[in-house]
Amino acid sequence: MQKNIKTAFIIIAGVFALLAVLTILSGAFSVLAEVEPVAFIVGALFFIASIIVWLFAWAILIKGGRTFEKIKIGFACVFASMTPVQLGADAMRSLKMKDVFSTSYKETIAASMVVKGLKFLVIALAASASFFFAIMHPVLQLWVKAILVSGFAVVVFASLLFLLPLKKGIGFKIASVFNRLSKRFHFLSRVSEYFRHYSLYLKTIPAKTLVLIAFLAIVSLAFEFIAFAFCFFAANSVIPFYPMLMLFTILAILERVPFLPKGIGIVEIFGILFLSIESLMIEPLSIQQIVAVIILFDLMRLVIPTFLSMATYFFAFKGKANRIN
Repeated sequence: MQKNIKTAFIIIAGVFALLAVLTILSGAFSVLAEVEPVAFIVGALFFIASIIVWLFAWAILIKGGRTFEKIKIGFACVFASMTPVQLGADAMRSLKMKDVFSTSYKETIAASMVVKGLKFLVIALAASASFFFAIMHPVLQLWVKAILVSGFAVVVFASLLFLLPLKKGIGFKIASVFNRLSKRFHFLSRVSEYFRHYSLYLKTIPAKTLVLIAFLAIVSLAFEFIAFAFCFFAANSVIPFYPMLMLFTILAILERVPFLPKGIGIVEIFGILFLSIESLMIEPLSIQQIVAVIILFDLMRLVIPTFLSMATYFFAFKGKANRIN
């Protein structure tokens, strides 16, 4: 637990350093000084709402315990998502649910996989056109395109890996593949065993529940997009709807690149490069406006959720350290 907190603080400190450098190099102080506070607060609330909707979908899939309590535990673990593909939060949630509700690790992680798989599928479908536009665009350098490909591959692979086991036979085939690989890599035997359990677990979820989870995944992503749009409103900047949607879906992919926590670094670079393409804009944005939008988005997606999550952890579980740690 303390390691997760330390990691989160170190990464957030790095984020602040990155944003400070971007602000100084771009001279974005003037734009940031005129940020519309109401628009920023509304955007931040929508982003927090997107997290809560995701957690609500996750809580529905877990048996036992009050939904509110499960969401509270889930939100208290959000700060641990500062890991590639946000696996740290999944691991922490499984530990806390085991301690508080005696929920098995397999059930907690399986619920996360279902919700993530459906949200990844929504992202992949929404991002397909944007992805190919970015790959073909001559302005973007090869290394940026390579990172974008890796992020898109993670989203597509994860959605397939998490959702194909809905057909039990396919789930068992995936398990058998991991089982064969375990002869060379022994740790994969546990992965094989898990996918057998996961395939059986999916069979226990009613079709109408899966439809509800898919709907909630769409709502969660929609709330994230609204929050992103409010970054432009707060920075007194305007761009057409389609480029905004295109950039949002690409950034959603880049957040999930397999080797960066929340895509920190590449999200900012790509966002600046994309918003600098004048042909996509009604009126070209100044570099100060572009950097201000990126800074506001980072505050919404990284800083505010992390500190609210930590506050939830310490205040909600005060006096329960022995159960939660």
